[in-house]
Amino acid sequence: CSMKLNWHPWSWFVPHEAELASKSGTSNYSAQGVFWKEICNLNIPSKLKHFLWGACNDSLPTKKNLFRQKVTQNSTCECHHEGVEDTIHALWDCQVVKETWWDEVNCHHQLSEHFVNFQDLLTGNLNVNVQNLAERFTYIAWSIWAKRNATRLNSPSLPYSKIYSDAMERL
Repeated sequence: CSMKLNWHPWSWFVPHEAELASKSGTSNYSAQGVFWKEICNLNIPSKLKHFLWGACNDSLPTKKNLFRQKVTQNSTCECHHEGVEDTIHALWDCQVVKETWWDEVNCHHQLSEHFVNFQDLLTGNLNVNVQNLAERFTYIAWSIWAKRNATRLNSPSLPYSKIYSDAMERL
């Protein structure tokens, strides 16, 4: 039996039951389907939806993933040379990005919390009944990821202190 979803331009983006079953830790297929439908319905560009998919599936090229594929020599965060740079660390836990999240008032209560993965963090923001919070959250996370990549390539980028205002302008 496959999950029946109404057609949507992003229907390919919503995992089917077989895909969900193959993922460890996914115990509620219906909840996962609802989660991905919510992502599809966000009022953001497609590239940001792709970014969310990668972040939620831990498939972004973080140091941890690059080290696992023997592309880098280590998996340590380059910002402060402590801890493994996985998706949740790069986008949320790293002390360097905390100042950016502080600018989003609706994230203050979460800043001291540790999340197992990015999907848990995003789910929490999807469940808060604040207009456009999920879209703002996504723009900020995407901008942090873009800043991280630009820094690694020694390319010009916005300072962390300007990411929030830039994300709000884009939204």
